[in-house]
Amino acid sequence: MVRINGKISTVVCWTVCHATESGDKIREAVEFLTGKDAEFEWRKTETHFHQPMELLYARLKGRDGLERVLSEISDDDLKEIVETVEDRMDDDKVLHFRLDKQACFLHSPILSSRVVPRDRKEHDSIDVEVRSITYPGRRSNAVKFISDILHEITLHRQG
Repeated sequence: MVRINGKISTVVCWTVCHATESGDKIREAVEFLTGKDAEFEWRKTETHFHQPMELLYARLKGRDGLERVLSEISDDDLKEIVETVEDRMDDDKVLHFRLDKQACFLHSPILSSRVVPRDRKEHDSIDVEVRSITYPGRRSNAVKFISDILHEITLHRQG
């Protein structure tokens, strides 16, 4: 088995905080995933209809950051991510998955795809972006690298 050289550079969890939502509760939901040691940043913006909203970003570094976020999700959700890595990886070698924001607030995170029909475009979620660097830097290498890490995490969970 060929091992791909690489590293997880950052894990970013971000979500929208609408004017009708509590910023404290949104941060609590994200903080449940990332822990308090994440680097948090609020960005003010507005909707398409010029309504105020904020974006909350939480950044973690390296594999430890990925393991921290994944430690909070179920074995079934981790399995789904493992099985769909190729579909979730973009051309910039970023793995994407979304967790239901309300479920994270309730400390029971679940993939958003399990909550709403896949064709529904709008859903309150916390987007997780796992950025990787591989050598050589091809997408196929990033898919293999991330897949290997996810398999290791899965095996570690199983004891």
